Amino acid sequence: MRLVHVADAGPNEVAVGWRGDHETPLVRSFVEIARQVRDACPELVSQLQEPDFADCSVPPHL
Repeated sequence: MRLVHVADAGPNEVAVGWRGDHETPLVRSFVEIARQVRDACPELVSQLQEPDFADCSVPPHL
């Protein structure tokens, strides 16, 4: 695996979509859990949005 840091890219974003006429309890549950994680773990969300690549190294064979 090769990691490439892109300095001028914006933060990561995740979108969840579903058909409006097909909302299920599973969809509602997934969205609620995602919101709970977002609100309860801002440090995790921050790490996902702006990862620190300083500790990453590329193996010499790549």
